[in-house]
Amino acid sequence: MDLVIVDADKIYPIEIKKSKAPGHPDKNFKVLEKFQMDVQPGIILCMSGGLIPYNRNAWYCPISLP
Repeated sequence: MDLVIVDADKIYPIEIKKSKAPGHPDKNFKVLEKFQMDVQPGIILCMSGGLIPYNRNAWYCPISLP
């Protein structure tokens, strides 16, 4: 996990990858559960062509997104 944004009682995990569709980019997101805060869906910044759901807890987000 490269970045974590905390706002009040919510945590927003962010992972940054160089590839278009990285494998298992959210593998470390579960470690945030130990803080007993509301962990929001994570963002995987990558070279994807658009905003694409990776799973229920994370989204691929292109770095070029305006």
